[in-house]
Amino acid sequence: MNLVSYEYVACQESNKGVLILSEFAGAAQSLGAGAIIVNPWDIVEVADAIKRALDMPTEEREKNHRHNYELVSRHTAQDWAENYVCDLHNATSKAPLPAIHTAVLPIGEAAAQYGQSNNRLLILGFNATLTGQIQFVEGRTDIELKLNPELKQPLKTLCDNENTTVVVVSGYGRSILDENFADYKLWLAAENGMFLRQPGEEWITMRYEQEEISWAGSVKKVFEYFTQR
Repeated sequence: MNLVSYEYVACQESNKGVLILSEFAGAAQSLGAGAIIVNPWDIVEVADAIKRALDMPTEEREKNHRHNYELVSRHTAQDWAENYVCDLHNATSKAPLPAIHTAVLPIGEAAAQYGQSNNRLLILGFNATLTGQIQFVEGRTDIELKLNPELKQPLKTLCDNENTTVVVVSGYGRSILDENFADYKLWLAAENGMFLRQPGEEWITMRYEQEEISWAGSVKKVFEYFTQR
């Protein structure tokens, strides 16, 4: 929680300073009526707001400050904490969270529907569906994903059926999917659909060749900065 704007109001009892607040700040919802709200990315708007604050008549400054000062004085941290705990108590006592039960797949019915269909599409996830559950450890990058041996023959049977199209979707890269499914006649979607491969074909990129991606370099720097932090 950013309290700087509240602290500013509390410290301006004698000066009646003008508060300029970003429209994206959470405090704008409570202090907005007594502040000048701006889009911080709009340089002209910010400059105009500063000029307006400097030229604001004393009467208007005092009125805006009085409104926000009363709000800050009345809604203290203690008041916020008590209301928050009270709301939590009411939420849990009046509407207890129901237990979530995942419906069990009716295997017999699914098999019957499969047998009656003349054209079938099966979309399967790779990790935890065809590999079994993987326990990820933070900082570990050497996790080896392998197709569950018990599923190799059933999967091959599905892929060899001319009326069945099998698609394996994964967030992992192309090399991992190639290692596991090189001998299967199925569709592969790597990196959550960024790359697609039809049976017996080469990988293609699902992106327009004319698409403008010059922005990617600057975005990558932002990601790297926060990753290092």
